[in-house]
Amino acid sequence: MIELPLSRIEHETDAQSRNDPHLLDRVSAGRLLLIRDGQVAVADDRLVTVPASTIPDSLRSWDHVSYVGIVEGAHWAALHLEPTAAALDAEGIPYGDRRITALHEHSFVSLRTIGHTLSALEAGLATTATALGAWRDSRKYCGECGGRLAPRAGGWEGICSDCGLVTYPRTDPSVIMAIRDPHDRLLLGHAVNWEPTRYSCLAGFVEAGESLEHAVRRESFEEAGVVIDRVEYVGSQPWPFPRSLMAAFRAWTSSEEVEVDGVEVTTARFVTRAELVADIADGRLTVPMASSVARYLIEDWFGGPLPTATPPA
Repeated sequence: MIELPLSRIEHETDAQSRNDPHLLDRVSAGRLLLIRDGQVAVADDRLVTVPASTIPDSLRSWDHVSYVGIVEGAHWAALHLEPTAAALDAEGIPYGDRRITALHEHSFVSLRTIGHTLSALEAGLATTATALGAWRDSRKYCGECGGRLAPRAGGWEGICSDCGLVTYPRTDPSVIMAIRDPHDRLLLGHAVNWEPTRYSCLAGFVEAGESLEHAVRRESFEEAGVVIDRVEYVGSQPWPFPRSLMAAFRAWTSSEEVEVDGVEVTTARFVTRAELVADIADGRLTVPMASSVARYLIEDWFGGPLPTATPPA
């Protein structure tokens, strides 16, 4: 099994404890990750965690906390902070030899940027916490009656205060594919909303009633006019921005022609390894971030780590 950066889980997920009525008390003896606006708090290239027992009473509830799991026998959770520091009391939260009294004291960083640099334990904890935070931010009201959702089951469920409907965190499956032509060139495309030099593998969401393999073929044809002859599953990775699961594939086509849709993908072309190296060195092409499935697929085809751009003279 391959280990994609955000697929690594070393903590005990402990789903059976989520409905324990005493779970919040158990969490109070553990530690908390800090989550804000879909980002995690980081200091010195490590996740910031604080003793759960030291947070203000106003934040000690499932309205602000989500259970993450067990680490070395202790129950850990995520503290979901508001965009401002107003949620913290005047004394703040102890951290190391100082106290957190304002959110800017720590860097809140997207897992897109740092996921690959974290240890497997930290990556698993941060990915779970980020996914739960994204769900909380986007699902505050009932989809049936519009009533307010209240968290329960350690933050893994939302129950409507009016009709009683129970809502769970949702994951949207997506496919991403490294497409190779008969000359073993790789297809890279540029999406309409990206910066000019950014290129990546083709990707798209799985439609209702569709298999992953069919989604690979459909998206490849819709976005670039490429007919896929064969697909091979590689692995999957959560991408909680806000709630995707990326299923990665290698794919092969006998075609060398590309015809982009002009709506989602504006440019696409097959590249050789030498062309990719030259384009990266000259700054004509920016590759996906190291924590992404796309980067893994490109390096898998390339045969190793990609080179970096040459600094301007």
